[in-house]
Amino acid sequence: MTTRKSTKAKPQKNDKDRDDDFTDALLDQAMKSDDKRSKICGLKLRPPTLGTIAILNRCGNALVTGKEVTEEDIMLHCLVFLYVHSADIDEVHGSALVSVDGRNLTLERKAFELGDTLPFTGVQDFVEIYQGLAEWINSHVVSKVEPIPDEDGKSSKKTPPPNE
Repeated sequence: MTTRKSTKAKPQKNDKDRDDDFTDALLDQAMKSDDKRSKICGLKLRPPTLGTIAILNRCGNALVTGKEVTEEDIMLHCLVFLYVHSADIDEVHGSALVSVDGRNLTLERKAFELGDTLPFTGVQDFVEIYQGLAEWINSHVVSKVEPIPDEDGKSSKKTPPPNE
């Protein structure tokens, strides 16, 4: 005799349910931060927030945007990321002003100041910082994105508007 599993359809989530799920996921990520993964080069890092990611996105940080940068620039992008997640958040907010040419010179200056406090005996020191940042980002940010279904519950694929 075979047993049959019930094939109930999953109830469709409304916007409030999805918002609640998103908020819960952010809180879970913040709560599961452990001390070992929260320190890089002796700096205690705060978990990422929508605000810190917005600041980094606004200044074009390659660790958030994924844009390609030169080898010379990746060190600066790492330092800016470390500064935004380790400095006093009020100081970070005060530094998050973008200059006229699109570069955030205040954040860059603060990142250089932070860099002056970090040891550097050779390229391996930077490689360790970079690898530590990559592990930290992966432990705090979920990179899998699920499409939000249409309001009518049909396929999430939409026909593009005629002007695209």
